[in-house]
Formats: sequence, structure tokens, C-alpha cells
Amino acid sequence: MKIKKFSAVVIIAAIMILAAAPVAGEYNLPPLNGELVVNGEIIEGAPEPFWLDAENGSVLMIPVRAVAEALGYDVYWDAAEHGVRLGVAVNLWIGSYEAHVGRMAPIELSAAPLIKDGRTFVPIDFIRNVLGQYAYVFEGQTVVETETDMF
Repeated sequence: MKIKKFSAVVIIAAIMILAAAPVAGEYNLPPLNGELVVNGEIIEGAPEPFWLDAENGSVLMIPVRAVAEALGYDVYWDAAEHGVRLGVAVNLWIGSYEAHVGRMAPIELSAAPLIKDGRTFVPIDFIRNVLGQYAYVFEGQTVVETETDMF
């Protein structure tokens, strides 16, 4: 009899935990305070990063020009192609889920670059996977670093 009661309590507890668990896409995102920090320097006047609800969950969108210029890239806008080129080899296009680096295979992004308030934003994985930088949210700041002591 004690085993049946114990089993019933365990089952009820499991149901309560599962009922309280967030559904896919519903989770607490780190709050953003609007500050963009690149290699330890706050980028004054940079557009604020924001969370975008994408098909595969929420994605942090980052202003590409502010970050790229702080990292030393020349940034070019191609109005005819709705594209951005960083330096001589990194290319992306508004609405496309692919970024290209030289003649390598395209790199798939978690969200397509977009224009918000006249500025181009890219998903955080562009900064990580295409530019090869560490990028994360820490205490509300969106942080991009060439090197980090965190890992």
C-alpha cells in the first residue's frame, strides 16, 4: 500500500513539474540593457541588440556595422543587392539565411539578417560562426570578444 501511495505522489509531482515547464519557444531570455561591448569597450551610439522571435526560437540580433567596425572590418552596403560586405571576403544579404566567406561553402544562419530603423542586424551566430568571435549576453550587456578567459 505504501508503494502505491508513493507511486501516486511521484506521478502527481511529475505531472505538476511537466505542466509548469515551458512549452517550446517559451523560456526566459536574458534581459538586455542595450549596451554593446566589443573587446571591453562599450560602443557608444550603437543600435541596441534585440531578441527576435524566429522559427527555431528566439535569436539575439546584433547591429553588424557597429560590431564589424569595432573589430577592424571595412563595411560596405550594396543597395542594389541588399547586401553587406565585410572586408573583401565576408558577404551576407538581407532576408537570406546564408553568409559567404570567400569561396567556402555557405554558412547557414539561425535567422536572416534584417533591417530595423535603417540599420542591418545579424543573428548572434553570424558573429560566432562567420567572424569567429565569442559573443554572449552578460549582465544585460551584449558582449563580443576576440579572446575570452571564460572558457
